[in-house]
Amino acid sequence: LADHKVGDEIVVPGAALIEMVLAVGREILGDGPIGVEDHDVVRALILPSDAMREVSIRYEASLSRIEIWSRPRFAEDWSLHAFGRVNLLDAGIDARTVAPLRGPEPRGAIENSENEVYEASMNAGLNCGHFFRRVTGIVRDESAVVADLRASLIEDGALRNAFVLDPSSLDAAFHGLFIAWPQTEGQKKAHLPVRIRGLRVH
Repeated sequence: LADHKVGDEIVVPGAALIEMVLAVGREILGDGPIGVEDHDVVRALILPSDAMREVSIRYEASLSRIEIWSRPRFAEDWSLHAFGRVNLLDAGIDARTVAPLRGPEPRGAIENSENEVYEASMNAGLNCGHFFRRVTGIVRDESAVVADLRASLIEDGALRNAFVLDPSSLDAAFHGLFIAWPQTEGQKKAHLPVRIRGLRVH
């Protein structure tokens, strides 16, 4: 996580919060296609370099609702960071009906290299280190950004398939947005994902 900084602060990626939700959903709901709906990040989860934070994940079965909270270690007050719903999807849904990740390039599409993408992210204040710098190039038009990613560098050791969805992959999928919506002159603002209406993992 030290490889994911906004400015000089270590910020837990929104993609890691999504993985927490998926992991709880998988443990509680079991195997099968799983979906996250109406996931909102209301406060960034910042990790101080000189202290520890405790994380609490709370599940309300009647609402299929998951909340992610944290607090400084041994403190009394908790802060809400994200909430949303997680459900098992209809097992009959065919993953092949999902649009391909990279189809024919649309007319007038723009291609950008890895260096261009991460120069734009640095200009926005997002500093991606070795483990999160996954984009090798993007192709984009006015309505979509498609990123090509290199293989994950995160090792799971003795644990196999430790992630439901590797958070470094999901995080990197957003990196093309920094060049799709560049900074205006004199601006330095990192656009971070704060809402995901729906996500499916097959």
